[in-house]
Amino acid sequence: MSQVSVNNVAIHYTESGEGTPLLLLHGLGGSHEIWLPVIPELAKSHRVVAADHRGHGASAKPRGSFSIRLFVEDWVALMEALRIDRAHVLGLSMGGAIAMRLAAEHSERVRSLVLVDTWAFPHPDFLAQLRQRLEALATEGHAAYAEAAIPQLYSPEFILANPKALADYRARVTSLDPGTLRSSVQACIDHDMREQFRPSRRRPSCWSGAKTACSRHSTPNILSARSLAPGSPSSRGADTFRTWNGHGNSSRP
Repeated sequence: MSQVSVNNVAIHYTESGEGTPLLLLHGLGGSHEIWLPVIPELAKSHRVVAADHRGHGASAKPRGSFSIRLFVEDWVALMEALRIDRAHVLGLSMGGAIAMRLAAEHSERVRSLVLVDTWAFPHPDFLAQLRQRLEALATEGHAAYAEAAIPQLYSPEFILANPKALADYRARVTSLDPGTLRSSVQACIDHDMREQFRPSRRRPSCWSGAKTACSRHSTPNILSARSLAPGSPSSRGADTFRTWNGHGNSSRP
């Protein structure tokens, strides 16, 4: 791991391989570690950069409010520091929210966009799930937050079959500062791209993942996936666009 100070925050990142840059953006409460199983294969053909968002992993955990746009500013600054002009961008969950806003506001920097288990705007039930996590964190701490989040993030089949993965998730959550975790959840609650989208007649390619509590309410779904289709402001400049939904995909990055 390396560290660089960008946008007034210390960001930890890992870099592997050579070729066209590929940025890997993890989800809420995660870290670059979720990408470790796939980085060796991706690095055979790409310069792969996986970083911990501010407030996550080994990156700095500054106090104060966060927003998806603030995370985007961190990534743009990281690209500048690493002399990356344009890259493929793959975002999971909150990382997908960051990726789509990066594409919308800095389209010249995005070669292609891959969105996995993410949303362009929150369904009311999804908001309720996030608020449930905040309530658990406020009243009972990290452990309760993790237990509230697990059935939202992982399918019942995965929960039964992968106790180690769940233990790793609980450990990642426990390592987070409660203040920055709250700020990150609030950034997810506030994320809404609808005003930046315009209808598109072209359909994107979509794949559905395993069924979880989040997958019923996360987007891309019909409306937001169409909004993010080629020709929309958020994909302009990108050569390709792909989405997956169904948060169970986070079980197997």
